[in-house]
Amino acid sequence: MRLLNTQTGQFYWVADPSRVHYAILSHTWASDADGGEQSYADVLSIQAESVASVWTQAMTLWSFFLRYIRTPATSEPPSILSHPMLSNKIRRTCEVALRDGYDFVWIDSCCIDKSSSEELSEAINSMYQWYSLADICYVYLSDVHDNDGSPEPPSSAFSKSRWHRRGWTLQELIAPKQVVFMTSSWRRLGTKIDLASPLKRITGIGTAILTGKAPLDSVSVARRMSWAALRETTRAEDKAYALLGIFGVHISPIYGEGSHAFIRLQEEIIKTVPDQSIFAWGPTCILSRLGVSVDPLENLDVRSNSEFERHESGLLAQSPKDFVGAGEITGLSPQDFTNRLGRTLGTGALPPPLLCVFTPEGVRIQLLCVNLAKVHQVLCLALRQGIQYSGTAGPDGVHAHSLALLRCQDKEGRMLALPLYHPQERLEEGLAVGTGPGSTKAVPLPSAPWRVIRVTGSILEAANSHFMTPCELFIRRHTISYPLRNETEP
Repeated sequence: MRLLNTQTGQFYWVADPSRVHYAILSHTWASDADGGEQSYADVLSIQAESVASVWTQAMTLWSFFLRYIRTPATSEPPSILSHPMLSNKIRRTCEVALRDGYDFVWIDSCCIDKSSSEELSEAINSMYQWYSLADICYVYLSDVHDNDGSPEPPSSAFSKSRWHRRGWTLQELIAPKQVVFMTSSWRRLGTKIDLASPLKRITGIGTAILTGKAPLDSVSVARRMSWAALRETTRAEDKAYALLGIFGVHISPIYGEGSHAFIRLQEEIIKTVPDQSIFAWGPTCILSRLGVSVDPLENLDVRSNSEFERHESGLLAQSPKDFVGAGEITGLSPQDFTNRLGRTLGTGALPPPLLCVFTPEGVRIQLLCVNLAKVHQVLCLALRQGIQYSGTAGPDGVHAHSLALLRCQDKEGRMLALPLYHPQERLEEGLAVGTGPGSTKAVPLPSAPWRVIRVTGSILEAANSHFMTPCELFIRRHTISYPLRNETEP
């Protein structure tokens, strides 16, 4: 890890950051139009120029020459903090850290040699740890000024700061033990403990996580993904790389792979974290009450998210944005999952193990499934949701597949399930998730597709043990988008 000396502005390499006390900076990078940020090469050039300038003066003034000739070779290089070419952000960061008693500071823009792919990879995979090991993190808010008033209201400059919308700053908020927010003139605005209430409202992150009272792994994968759903990064790949520390996983960065980086991130999470909420993304609907003498179609409670495009959905999401409505989802342990379904699974029954095998086309996975063709009430409700059917013929000649239950629930205690269907084309690529884009002759489909079904207890009771069985499935890995259908077309 390369640090900056706060007294001289010179670089200092440490092999083990846990043995050094240092401060760290979190900030949003200035655009190239606004002058950009000084890189490692820029600061190295200033350091070299300062050394050359000192020796030029020494050769001119004999007294200084004698002084330098007697100075041991191991003496400290000259300070660059007063150099006119050094950026104000680096200079002021060093001043603030030194004032607080820190000899070293880390700044991402200038302390990483990005010309070295090996060093860049190490930095990306270690960044969460580096922020967590720092004694203090200064958050510099360039768009929040001293006279902007209280940071508490939703309309405040603090609440609207660009810093809250950037991808990399998520881990920079969560990882450090102590975070101090600074205005554009480097005046202290407050700590993340002081501002926990507005930060919770702005970010969706619970107070227990912000204050360090609860570990990150106590929060479901879906909820952690939702924190990043509306954040932006300059590079598409960074939407994934900025989340490595949030999930405690490591992947090699490959700039140029685009959104495939997020696919690789999810695969690594699935291998590491036993949490099926990672599959619970996308628009949802609710299957609610069932009545014996009432048409199930009239007892339908539907909720949707209109931001999602129509597509043939795979098991893995395309970006964190797909988790925008997943902030309330919590995972279930195998025991809790079994207890919730105890009456359905039967005494001593266990849910299928969390095993996934990835191929280029799809994912082989074991899930507990409800055969829609055999549960008439659930089938009618599912038809109303617009599931495209194919496969084994069920009652009344209806072609159906299944609902696959996940080990997770929403805040109301409804369990989540994935509706599965065979696409009309590319059958070899496996099952698709959600309601299909086509329509049935018997029941017209609504315009919006659903990907996740929230299942109430009465639905689970209807799907008795005869119709709920562990199944090995082959589900599409990727999502295939397609144009919206023109409703006027036949």
